[in-house]
Amino acid sequence: MAPESAPAFLFYVKDFLTDAQCARMSLEARGAYVTLLAHEWLEGALPVGPAALAALLHVTPAKFGVLWPQLASVFTKTEDGRLVNERLERERRHQRQREAARRHLEEIRAAHGRAGAAARWHKRRA
Repeated sequence: MAPESAPAFLFYVKDFLTDAQCARMSLEARGAYVTLLAHEWLEGALPVGPAALAALLHVTPAKFGVLWPQLASVFTKTEDGRLVNERLERERRHQRQREAARRHLEEIRAAHGRAGAAARWHKRRA
């Protein structure tokens, strides 16, 4: 599992349905696409080999050979030789940024709460 991976990602339905690359895919290829996105989300990236990708999709290598030409354009190879969908990785970065901002805000609120409690206790003792 990818480090610090959230259990879910936002799925922008309008973007998915209106994307030109996705619109050219068969229904079967779109299902494979969403399945590969889910595996990428959990693992951080996908293996490059057709046999490994076919196994993730639970299809034969021959069936994968039919699907891959429709899917190849939505994935790019990383420097370490794995596959990612750039849009999904942008979403992962945004989620991490939002989570970091949320944690920072919680820390600030907690510090203010502690300061307020300390001020009340100090006032009562005086």
